[in-house]
Amino acid sequence: VSEVVTTLSSRSWGFEATVDYQIMPALSLTGNVTYSNHEISDSPNAALVGKELERKPNWYSNAALVYDDGAFDANFSWNYQSDAFANNANTVVLPSYSLFRVGAGYTIDLGDDEIRVGASVFNLFDSQGLAEGSPRVGNGQTAGGEFFVGRPILPRRVTVTASYAF
Repeated sequence: VSEVVTTLSSRSWGFEATVDYQIMPALSLTGNVTYSNHEISDSPNAALVGKELERKPNWYSNAALVYDDGAFDANFSWNYQSDAFANNANTVVLPSYSLFRVGAGYTIDLGDDEIRVGASVFNLFDSQGLAEGSPRVGNGQTAGGEFFVGRPILPRRVTVTASYAF
């Protein structure tokens, strides 16, 4: 067994914008968008210079509609990630994906204490895809093979919560 250490230098620039708009006293719309332009600027492997960094998309964004009147709360949110590459050679594309989430809860005021019960659904529309490739496979990862090592988007799931604050 031998450890292989790869040293890279990278260059990037980007921007981020955030919005939080109060529609009504208990209802707001929030969101942000991030753009990152990134590339390998120096590498022992000259073929990698100018390539995008592995597992780093150019675009991230999210938006949420949030209602909270102090007793009842609800939210609907969307997250987006653009295409990325599974390796620094940029030979394996990880397609873009969107995830949606919905949640609601109710808080019971007990004076100095409170109880909140809630439920949420992650990946509401059961989107499928790959969140990232394997960092351990590196440039050995290939597209179109019989197997692909990576982390899939987690499937739809429902979470029920109860909390007591004192």
